[in-house]
Amino acid sequence: AGKTPKSKFANVRVPREVPSWFDSLCAPIEHGAETSGIFRVPGAKKAVEKLQRRINENTWVDFAAEVDGHKCTVHVLVSLLKAYLAALEEPLIPCYQHGAYIDVLGIPHEEQRLEAVQILLLLCPPGHRKLMKRLLLCLKEVAALVAVNKMDLTNVAVCMAPTILRASRLTTSTMTDEQVQEIVTKDIQICTLLIQHADAVFRIQSWLGAEVAAMEGLM
Repeated sequence: AGKTPKSKFANVRVPREVPSWFDSLCAPIEHGAETSGIFRVPGAKKAVEKLQRRINENTWVDFAAEVDGHKCTVHVLVSLLKAYLAALEEPLIPCYQHGAYIDVLGIPHEEQRLEAVQILLLLCPPGHRKLMKRLLLCLKEVAALVAVNKMDLTNVAVCMAPTILRASRLTTSTMTDEQVQEIVTKDIQICTLLIQHADAVFRIQSWLGAEVAAMEGLM
């Protein structure tokens, strides 16, 4: 999958709304989804760090224009995306929900699995949920072009799972290497499920959505 650059971001808290730069970053990745090995091949480290500095300085970056002007490649944008997600204080799927997502994999019927994921996403902080939705829709666009980019759902999940969810260090510190590998495998399965059903998992029953909205209003 290639190493994710260890870039530091000035703001590593998950924002309540999707940053405009994040949406601008996802768009050319979707547009360039035909790029072979798009999520496997790392981008040039210096180019990634340069864009990261501009984000920290709140300088608007037209990522599509950067690619069109040959100032960077789609692989650079993907590496920047990975670096940002990896730098967040809390992963998009909060650590406290990790065990619940593992349990979802044990639900035998797909419809019930998806309903369980819908509820878990609703119980995420609003910012996590919104950023997750934008990301998953981007990843699904990439996986849909597997015939040309050689990145199917599982390939994309392998590359992105470590930046989307992870067990707490306290949990993994007491595990054997085999148990840790089992968790990694399940994380990939969870990520695959989320990408495959990126549209469906954010569709909710109206009454449930109203209940969650009321709860969020009290926070």
